[in-house]
Amino acid sequence: MIDVDEFKEINDDQGHEAGDALLRQLGQTIRDAVRAGDTVARIGGDEFTVLLPLCTQTEARHVAEQIRTAVLEMSDGEVTVSIGGAPLGTDRRGAVLDADRALYAAKAAGRNRSELTVP
Repeated sequence: MIDVDEFKEINDDQGHEAGDALLRQLGQTIRDAVRAGDTVARIGGDEFTVLLPLCTQTEARHVAEQIRTAVLEMSDGEVTVSIGGAPLGTDRRGAVLDADRALYAAKAAGRNRSELTVP
């Protein structure tokens, strides 16, 4: 799960058109940062999700950092994202909840970081 840090401020300061343009740019930046075969989707508001099939914990951490740094580079350091991840086993709803908890742990730890749950 990926959430744009302080996105409301972007919309409030620059307007919703600028916010929408940023979301489109973020979607492309995230797609460019992941591996071939990974799935990127906007799930609402300023949140995106990425599915990483056949991915180890180490690879997931690497992809999360690639996304985070690609967003920083895209925006010259003005936009940051927080990322939370979890393994997708058979309990899909539980995995989404775990990823969401990891995302909020990243935000609570200061934003502009990724946190992954350990299986």
